[in-house]
Amino acid sequence: MRVTEDPIAYSFSKPEAKKILYFLEGKPAEAYEQVRVILDIPPETFHRATRRLAQFDLIRIRAPKKAEFEGRKIRVVLEVSPRASRIVPVLHQLDKVLLENKAAVGEETLKKLSAVA
Repeated sequence: MRVTEDPIAYSFSKPEAKKILYFLEGKPAEAYEQVRVILDIPPETFHRATRRLAQFDLIRIRAPKKAEFEGRKIRVVLEVSPRASRIVPVLHQLDKVLLENKAAVGEETLKKLSAVA
C-alpha cells in the first residue's frame, strides 16, 4: 500500500496537511483562501493537500449557506469532518513521539514530518 492511499500515513507525511487539520480542528467552517494565507502555504500545495484531505473525508470543502456568486466563482469554506476528529488525535500523538525522540530521528526528519517543529 502506498502512503498516499492511507489517510493517517498521508497526513503524517505531509506537514501542510497536518497544519490544515490542526488549524481547522475544533473550529467552525473557515474561508478557504483565508486558511491558506494564515498558514502561509503556497497555492498549489494547499490545493493538492485540501483536495487529498477531502478525498479521505478528513475535511469538507463546501459553499457556505447563502453563498453568492462573485463573478464566476463561489467562495468555499473548509471544515473538519467527523472522521478527522478520530484521526487528528493520532497525528498529535505521532508528532509528540517525534518531538520526544528528536535526538534519535534528527532535525531533518523532524522538519520533514512534524507540523509543530
